[in-house]
Amino acid sequence: MSNCISGSPGLDSSSSKQPDPGPNSSSPEPGPDPDSSKPLQHKSDNKSAQNTDKMMNETNGVKGPPHGPPHGPPHGPPHGPPHHTTVTVSTDPTANQSLEIRLNIGYFKTAPGIVKLIQLVLGVICMACAAPATGVGQRRANTFGLGHNHWFLFVVVTSFIITLIWIFYYLLQIREFIKVKLPFTFLWIEVLYTVIATALYTVSFIVLLAGFGWCAGNSTCNARIAAGVFAILNSIFYGIGSWLVYAEYNATPPELQ
Repeated sequence: MSNCISGSPGLDSSSSKQPDPGPNSSSPEPGPDPDSSKPLQHKSDNKSAQNTDKMMNETNGVKGPPHGPPHGPPHGPPHGPPHHTTVTVSTDPTANQSLEIRLNIGYFKTAPGIVKLIQLVLGVICMACAAPATGVGQRRANTFGLGHNHWFLFVVVTSFIITLIWIFYYLLQIREFIKVKLPFTFLWIEVLYTVIATALYTVSFIVLLAGFGWCAGNSTCNARIAAGVFAILNSIFYGIGSWLVYAEYNATPPELQ
């Protein structure tokens, strides 16, 4: 009886003692710590805030600093050299201007150019026949016709010089070198000159023939009469020239005159 009673406690003590877990025995994993989820939540909040700031910066045209390490040099060939714009400012007013003399020979193949050359040649003949200025008369005073001769030579020489200037004006194309705005046009000045020269030539040959026509047969008078005849021809060509220049004046726009 006593053995049975005493043996039961030994059984209870052995059965209540649990065996020690070995190294290979699996132990239950601990549950998640409620405090450990707070850093993860802060990281996700920071990342979403960074993404929001990046989207706002890109919308406003501002690029933020790149995240992460650089990806290295781009692969593939370059797209070409960069484009550069160079602006050169020159303060020298004569930098783009070059003095070049070009002879306009073609002008003298036109009707106005041919007429000017004829006027020049006839003017030389008139001067050769009427110079030097002298008079004729009887007895001691040989002064009759002297004033007629002087007036004729004045008109012929003046017209010859001005016509020669116009020839060089067209030959050297001086109009292209004059950049100053003038209150008049050279074409209009030429129209006025040719009309006035025509009138003066007409008056001059009448005056010369009136002074020396009565003594035909005298060598001095014959030379002046010949000068008067060539002056008549030159008056005709000055009239033709004035008509040609006036027609050109009407056909040319004001900005090209």
